Amino acid sequence: MVEAWDYIPPIVADAATQMAIDAELAEICNQSGRGAFLRFYSMSPPAVTIGRNQQWRAVIDPELCQRNGWDWVRRPTGGGALLHHREINYAVAAAHDMFDCPPGDARQSVFHQVADGLLAGLTRLGFQSRLSVTRKSPMAGESASAHGLCGAALTRYEISVDGRKAVAAAQWNLSKASLQHGTIYLQAPGPGDRFWPEGADRTSPGPQWWACDHGTSLPHDRWLALADALKEGLAQVLGIRWREDPSDWVGCSAISAHKERWRASRWHERR
Repeated sequence: MVEAWDYIPPIVADAATQMAIDAELAEICNQSGRGAFLRFYSMSPPAVTIGRNQQWRAVIDPELCQRNGWDWVRRPTGGGALLHHREINYAVAAAHDMFDCPPGDARQSVFHQVADGLLAGLTRLGFQSRLSVTRKSPMAGESASAHGLCGAALTRYEISVDGRKAVAAAQWNLSKASLQHGTIYLQAPGPGDRFWPEGADRTSPGPQWWACDHGTSLPHDRWLALADALKEGLAQVLGIRWREDPSDWVGCSAISAHKERWRASRWHERR
């Protein structure tokens, strides 16, 4: 029997709400030890997210973000800081038992299998993608990567095109489930998209590190086409089918409780 995963239709909401939904889905799967969800989303207003363990003062200029009308929030996952603007975000929250994982290797196996599914989806749209297995892109500047800017380095299982990042991905591993979410830029950040403190780096992550500025750009009207291709790629690689989830995730009480945490300074300014 082909396993059914829940697909949540695209949601547009603020960054705290989006992080709260991702965390809630992961915890649902972890508590039951079963179940899996896929969703796509965008952030309104635009927002910067930083990794779970980053020191925010090294990567965030709050006054600059405020002047630009951007939120900023700490993610439940690790990884580097990046701006969510003119992009598509995905999230896979799934119990480890929903994957064909070798004993004792669930966490890395989940990351690898989701990456393979995304790769298959991008290939459907003509991307000549490959999985990166290096810890740092040869394009990255030392000072930029040291400050944790996502665009300045490739990590294992992130998808690149000719050495340039196509998918920025990060994962949060619980005891029985994992949350992997990531970002695919439809347009690379420009000079006006700086969010890090002045003088914090000498080499900022620019368009040269993002695949979407090198012949693989997707216009906004293909947002849904990209989402559909990624769904198909994941279904192909994971051997699953999709079941649409009609829940109001934005309005449910569990998300409201999570959202308070993600908006609280004790969470996003904790380091």
